[in-house]
Amino acid sequence: MEKLALLVSGMRRATNNDLPGVPARLAERGAVPLVFASMPSQNCSRCNAPLPMAAPGTVVTCPYCQAETRIDGGGLPSLPRLPVPVAASGPRPRPNPVLRLVLGLVLLGVIGGVVWSVSRPSPPPSTPQAPEAPPGAAAVEAPKTVPPTALATSTEEGWIALEAPGIVGTFAAFDPGANLAWATAVARAWSNDAVLDSVYASGVRLDGTLDLATSDTNDANYAFHSPAREEAAASLAQVSEDAPFTNLRLWLHEGRVDAMLDRYSPHGDLEKELFGPAGPPPDKGEGCPLTRILEVQSALGLPRRPAYRVALRADPRVGRWGWDVSADDDNGPNRPPVMAQTCKAPAPLPQPGQPPADPAMFEPYDWSSYQALAGCGCEGEPAQELAGLVSSASYMQQGSAVQGSFELSWILRGGEGGPYVLGASEEGTAPPGEVGSLETPLATACDGERIVVAADGRAATWSRADGRLLWSVAAEGTLDPAAGQVTELAVRRASFKLKMACVRGAIADGVVTLPLTGGGALRLNVADGAPAPASPAESDAGPSDAAPSPPPAP
Repeated sequence: MEKLALLVSGMRRATNNDLPGVPARLAERGAVPLVFASMPSQNCSRCNAPLPMAAPGTVVTCPYCQAETRIDGGGLPSLPRLPVPVAASGPRPRPNPVLRLVLGLVLLGVIGGVVWSVSRPSPPPSTPQAPEAPPGAAAVEAPKTVPPTALATSTEEGWIALEAPGIVGTFAAFDPGANLAWATAVARAWSNDAVLDSVYASGVRLDGTLDLATSDTNDANYAFHSPAREEAAASLAQVSEDAPFTNLRLWLHEGRVDAMLDRYSPHGDLEKELFGPAGPPPDKGEGCPLTRILEVQSALGLPRRPAYRVALRADPRVGRWGWDVSADDDNGPNRPPVMAQTCKAPAPLPQPGQPPADPAMFEPYDWSSYQALAGCGCEGEPAQELAGLVSSASYMQQGSAVQGSFELSWILRGGEGGPYVLGASEEGTAPPGEVGSLETPLATACDGERIVVAADGRAATWSRADGRLLWSVAAEGTLDPAAGQVTELAVRRASFKLKMACVRGAIADGVVTLPLTGGGALRLNVADGAPAPASPAESDAGPSDAAPSPPPAP
């Protein structure tokens, strides 16, 4: 029986070199030492996912990213032959034939068991169990869980293991959107006015779920804050260091739920302060499931991958909540979020000559923020007006003094065709994309076919019929704001407004004339924007006392 014990020991170790003296003892008894080699694995050359087993040289298609990979030859490494030591003295005893037969059958049975265990399919995912403690060591106890109601009076800092009744589905197929109502209920057990801040999840599959039972890398996070607790913390901060917790984070990972309480206030971040709060957060995901979010994002250019990162956040600029989706190697253009209420993305700014946005994926563009500019527009049929929007601003304000630049968007609206954007050209736009002054004059002039707009050193002409840009040129001279009507454009995140003085010009005899400071005028051919000669009256009057201002630096 000693030979049998030595052979089994050598097989369990996977290599007999791990046992000092075993090769010699095996050789003395006529046993062949065993060396086990691991079977080579094969993964996808693009996404590193495991591939189905196939013969060497076969081309296999990845079931995740559809990439083709040729299976390597692999094979077992050559086994070194160990020298058989010579017996010290006397003839070597002959092994018992019956015992050799028994050992051979045992060896074949063990090898067959190893082969079967390697080739059999993997078991279905299950909730991971705590590892067994080594002999003689104390067993590792699972963390003690508490009900969500215990969070309301908890003074612990750090992670708290929670009981998690009511989760929709299972940890092995967890849907972050469908569990919004569950997470909100847990947060309301902590504070009955809890408000959702964000949801983050990694490892989300195309079916909208992720594995939180067996994976040690996937997780889901829900963040909440309590307005009432924030107000109480602000009041107590002046007299006590024991302010109440104002924020709650729920972390789902490896088959469990952990909670953390802290005093960080998300409302101090600049974006929410500047643009204002978004609308009420969603409390359930049935209306716009993650499967639909992924479909829309895929149509917008999201690359196909086995798993994604998703985030549900409030976008205060549009006043609503939206889902962002990304992949590890997603280096494409930024995609808009998909709104949680409508399952659609906000429509991009329409451009002249571009097809309208797909109504199945995009919402109608919201023109309501544009303000009409007094004195700018075109009479006739149909009458049209120029409207503007301060879409972003970068400035410094010290008292009443302000320095900065403002990005403007301009539209012409009126008639049945709806508004259209005054588009850009390679030479630039007029009005310009950035205005560096709080009081900016601009001028318009119209006839039955065209609208001319000039501002900040450029002039451009568009077709009234379809919004096509006809020409755009540099325009020297300073428009006279005193001759125009002033409109104050709202500037978000500011205590002031941007003043736009609109000056009316005229088109006659193929020439557009725009008034400048000092009594002069800018004259351009309406057909191509080329400089036009001065009128006889201007030639008789001579040059203006006020020299025209040079155009601003780009």
